[in-house]
Amino acid sequence: MNDQALSIGQIPRLPEADGSTVSEVSPLPYSSRWSRFVSVLCAGVLLASLAGILWLSLTVPKLQRFEEPGRALDLMVGRMMEAQDGLHRAPKWQQWVAEWTMDNEEQASRQAIRWYQELIATTDDPSAKLRLAILLGESGHESKALAEAQGWHDRGTSAESFRQLIVAAYDAAPLSLEQETQLQATLAETLPIGWFYDHLAARLAQRAGDHALLTTINLQRQMKEEQVQRWIRPLMISELTCLAFGSVILLGIVRLKGRGLNVLQ
Repeated sequence: MNDQALSIGQIPRLPEADGSTVSEVSPLPYSSRWSRFVSVLCAGVLLASLAGILWLSLTVPKLQRFEEPGRALDLMVGRMMEAQDGLHRAPKWQQWVAEWTMDNEEQASRQAIRWYQELIATTDDPSAKLRLAILLGESGHESKALAEAQGWHDRGTSAESFRQLIVAAYDAAPLSLEQETQLQATLAETLPIGWFYDHLAARLAQRAGDHALLTTINLQRQMKEEQVQRWIRPLMISELTCLAFGSVILLGIVRLKGRGLNVLQ
């Protein structure tokens, strides 16, 4: 009776299967006609997009891609140069990241000069010539800026006023406060507020010894440069975060591969 009770409470043992008789069936890779169709469709869309971009780059001139190329270039170069100026007062880590991911000030100036030279060769815009001369003067090529301005003789009233601005800003001749006041008024009517206006106005005030106006211009420049840096800092932090995250994932894959585990299968 006791043996029967014990046998009832026990779970019967199943016969152990021989490991050699169990066949491991590896799962077949998933295959579907719809997945192939979607892959082919995505590849076709990608190739069509690349072909369209290539066709536009080869057939449409650069300046015809913009409705107002001069204004577009002014905004782009102005923001780029303001960002470069603001880096002088930025934290060290931001300067290091900018040096690693962006062009430095000299490279940015050369690029902007080359863009304006291409614009002038196509449109012969007097305001573009003025901006080119300002870029040359602010990048340390005062003689080239003056040579550029000397070619504006007998080109009309606006060209003559542009020439006077460049000569007064970058020539070695003395500049009185009265002359500087007149030139500042001309400059205010010639250029909109921005990098080109700020630098030329500051140069005129410095040449004439107008310290009050120079201080005001520098304060306004610092405010705008700080605003540009506030836009750039989140982008830099995002770049560093993505770089760190990708590096951690790559190191993890390398460690697993070293242990003989293929995590990509």
